[in-house]
Amino acid sequence: MKYLMLIIGITSVLFLSGQEVADNSPTLHTNAIEWVNTDFDCGKIDQNKPFHSNFIFKNISDKPVVIMEAKSTCSCTKTKFPEYPILPGQTGYISATYDASHIGPFSKTITVLTDSDDDPKILYLTGEVILRF
Repeated sequence: MKYLMLIIGITSVLFLSGQEVADNSPTLHTNAIEWVNTDFDCGKIDQNKPFHSNFIFKNISDKPVVIMEAKSTCSCTKTKFPEYPILPGQTGYISATYDASHIGPFSKTITVLTDSDDDPKILYLTGEVILRF
């Protein structure tokens, strides 16, 4: 009788371990935003003449997307981003202004966080500041 109970117990465990369990945990959208451009080459720009650029994106998901943050690597680059939800199918942009105060090549990154994508998106702003007489 003990062996019968042991066999039934082992069989039950093996049977139940093969069953799939429904996963009710929330899932994050991946790639809710499609970027038109993620790299912006400013070329050669004059010293102390700020350079403005826009990184354009589109919400390709079926839910509104909120840009939570667009942060630059230094205070020499200011960013602006929509402070309202981007509806499905809508486009928007992250604006970046580089102050061009230091002569020479530069490479800046902007980290964008949304409420929908798993990972932050890194945008790149590069160029060279020159002195003109």
